[in-house]
Amino acid sequence: MSINLIAELEAAENVLNNYTLLETGNPGVYVIPQFLTLDLLDPDVVRTHQLQRDHRKRLKKMQKHFQKKLPSLYNLSLMRIKKEFSGTVNGETITVTPGVDMVDGHTRREDWIQSYGRGDEDTCVPNYVNVIVYDVDNFKQYKDIYYSFDSTDASEKTNEKIVGACRALNLVLNSTTAKSGSFGSALDIAYPGDRKDDILTKVSYFHREIVELDKIGLFNPADPELKFQCLMAAALQALKIYNEPDETRLRLEGGLLQLAQARKDTLSLDPNHWYGMDLIQYEYFMTPDKEWSIPKGMHRKTSFSSINPQMDFIWYCFEMYMTKSPVKKNRGMKSSSYKGYYEKATASVAFRQPLVGYEGLFEDLEETV
Repeated sequence: MSINLIAELEAAENVLNNYTLLETGNPGVYVIPQFLTLDLLDPDVVRTHQLQRDHRKRLKKMQKHFQKKLPSLYNLSLMRIKKEFSGTVNGETITVTPGVDMVDGHTRREDWIQSYGRGDEDTCVPNYVNVIVYDVDNFKQYKDIYYSFDSTDASEKTNEKIVGACRALNLVLNSTTAKSGSFGSALDIAYPGDRKDDILTKVSYFHREIVELDKIGLFNPADPELKFQCLMAAALQALKIYNEPDETRLRLEGGLLQLAQARKDTLSLDPNHWYGMDLIQYEYFMTPDKEWSIPKGMHRKTSFSSINPQMDFIWYCFEMYMTKSPVKKNRGMKSSSYKGYYEKATASVAFRQPLVGYEGLFEDLEETV
């Protein structure tokens, strides 16, 4: 065993060596009945789990519960990681190094840290907490144990899961929508696999497209009427499909930038023929109550019945733009002229980046594409 590896193992167990770990009836699971809270609050001793969402945003909401000082608040969970391991999710690698990671209790720990900052530790912070320790030696355990605590909608909303997944994948995002993870429905609509797949899988599948869409500005467009989940979803799919060659990708990026910068008060109504991005603006700026193309009442909605009509229309517009095909704007379009475009696009996405474990899900992809 190398000197470096020995040092890593010693560092991983350093804090836990100060305690007696009581065995439970389950292998690799231990209990520490009196874990010093000061050790828990030191981020160099107990690290934040890599999949953890931004728990600081949740703190204000949870403080009213923390003030009750219920005994259940003082039960927390940690992971003991003795060796380095990695996990690959849709081609993206997440590496976990030896150490002790928090599993359940991030928000409570943040509350206690802030209490120390205010000088309220004597009344707000317990001296000791009860800790369950899980030995973890592979990425599947690392992910599954965390999600067993923090994946239900009752404890963590979809946007919070997205924030955690983006953090684990080191995505650098700037817009408020992207940073807050407020594009969960777009992910579900764009994703070509099972919607029940976990958030980390979906975010990793579209990670490059998420970053690109954030740079373009379509997560927070200039006009809020173009900020809706179906448009984000179609854009994520398009960035996957039209990724190459460079000329094709640049044309798409230019069209998406046009949408990101568009405003209702500057939309020109003069030309007799428009290209795809103009049609999207006209549909969502001018006709939600007139049923020009998309059925009335379905605009910007994410209900089951409203997704396909919008996605079919938006994808029709994308194709008209990418193929430089003019369309007369003054007569609208019948849904029969663009029905099935969303299904074809979703198959194309899966063809561009096949999903692991979904062999045979989309038949005759080459013919469809």
